[in-house]
Amino acid sequence: MGQVVLVDQAPLGKTPRSNPVVYIGAFDDVRELFAQTDLAKQRGLNGSAFSFNSGVGQCERCRGAGFEKIEMQFLSDIFIRCPECHGRRYRAHILEVKLRAGGREWSVADLLEATVDDALDFLFNWINVPAGRRALARLRLLQEVGLGYLRLGQPINTLSGGESQRLKLV
Repeated sequence: MGQVVLVDQAPLGKTPRSNPVVYIGAFDDVRELFAQTDLAKQRGLNGSAFSFNSGVGQCERCRGAGFEKIEMQFLSDIFIRCPECHGRRYRAHILEVKLRAGGREWSVADLLEATVDDALDFLFNWINVPAGRRALARLRLLQEVGLGYLRLGQPINTLSGGESQRLKLV
């Protein structure tokens, strides 16, 4: 028998902290890859340190948001890029931990800025590592539903209705 899946147009989330890689569960595996690097081990960093929601890893000034809200008395509030982390969401010691492959090196913030397609290409270097294999399998699903152009860290509340529906299918 077949299975029917109802996909409505209800929003996935209202917070800018949620993004496609978190929504599909691949970010846990990505953070584990960073925690397995030599520098992370030397510094005693585990996977949770690579979360912008963690007090260990998030920028102290913007608390991992990447921006600061300036409340305007008679105008709409404005948002500016955090002057400390420059919108990267993490503390400097976290951004120093990098995955290296094929002449490229990416911090966790670099990975979140990458498209699904680019991240798949980069993470293929870790296909023999369980966390890498799991992350690749989940990210491929995004590519299969035509979302390869999305940035991994793109806030979910910025997705169109069709993009949200395809993300729900994944």
